[in-house]
Amino acid sequence: MKILLLSDDFPPFGQGGAAAVAFNVAKGLLKKGHQVSVVTAVREEKNAGESVYEGIKIFAFQSSYHERWRAYLSLYNPKAVDFVRSILEKEKFDIVHAHNIHQYISYDSLRVTKKTGAKVILTAHDCMLVNYGKVDGQADYKMNPLQQFLSFRLRYNPFRNIIIKHYLKYVDNVAAVSNELKKLLEVNGIKKVEVVHNGVDLNVWKNSGQTNTNPTVLFSGKLTQAKGGAELTRALLEVSKEIKNLTLLIVGQKDSYTESLIASAQGLFNVVITGWTEEKNLPAIYSKAHLAVFPSTCFDTFGMVNIEAMALEKPVIATSFGGAKEIIVDGETGFIINPYDTENFSNKMIELLENPDKAKEMRKKGREKVEQFFTLEKQIEGYEELYK
Repeated sequence: MKILLLSDDFPPFGQGGAAAVAFNVAKGLLKKGHQVSVVTAVREEKNAGESVYEGIKIFAFQSSYHERWRAYLSLYNPKAVDFVRSILEKEKFDIVHAHNIHQYISYDSLRVTKKTGAKVILTAHDCMLVNYGKVDGQADYKMNPLQQFLSFRLRYNPFRNIIIKHYLKYVDNVAAVSNELKKLLEVNGIKKVEVVHNGVDLNVWKNSGQTNTNPTVLFSGKLTQAKGGAELTRALLEVSKEIKNLTLLIVGQKDSYTESLIASAQGLFNVVITGWTEEKNLPAIYSKAHLAVFPSTCFDTFGMVNIEAMALEKPVIATSFGGAKEIIVDGETGFIINPYDTENFSNKMIELLENPDKAKEMRKKGREKVEQFFTLEKQIEGYEELYK
């Protein structure tokens, strides 16, 4: 089949979780013999145009604007819609598969795409179909318009969610990356959602590195308040009372928030920040850790680090908010915790760091779990079913 992916960000120009997933999907589809092209947005004009990256044809257009206009331009961005239309006029596609389009490509592209006769699939990687940003992990799944207005003020558009549902009429199948996200979407009026879990390439994600001598806890991504930065710091301060030479390995960029967390560590545990790192280098870096943590305080729909770490035979301690509990079997492949419960969070880290036999058993079961349910091949098979 001839397939076009739509994604606001895409390597090598854009990074982020959804961009990485879209990239992996593109590679997986190519491996299955499909023709794959991508439409994406770039911030700089010099990166716009047509290119080929790892066998994937990329059509890129330049787009940037102030965040306050997102609730409007995410619905209809004329520059993006015209660009998508021009690509669809040049080439005919059997499938158009949209990933994140809620910033630059815009939902009106779904309408333009459907008019070509292609089958249209939309994968929801986050809660943006029904909300303006991240959802508090302790909040009710039903989105409250008044609460959205109080939270987002000038960015609030009272017609946004209604218009998005209108555009979904042009979509043949909506996919969610977890059952929990499916529940949240359906509670807010988006029906007939299919679940296709994300997957990893087991040929890439295999433990071939050397674990650090010092006890090392891995966090991958942007360590923010919503990702549990403060909660992780508090728990690590407790762990450092029991575990000497403790290291937090952050695979991500340093910013003012991470600087403040380093300061709050008070030298009681070490912090190593890798900076931006190419995906191909991540398995070797992850392999240095004894365990991985995913302590989001927001509703986190899936968390690729969970299956990446498990594929590398690392036990994972993950949040109870969102889709992580579909991945981790509590007490068998890791632990599910409430990140606000500092005592339990720290105790689970201590348990894994002080009990290598238990950690070893979890490592084995974690890899087996990924092999059974969360491979890239299974993810592609799930999408191919939707493409029929």
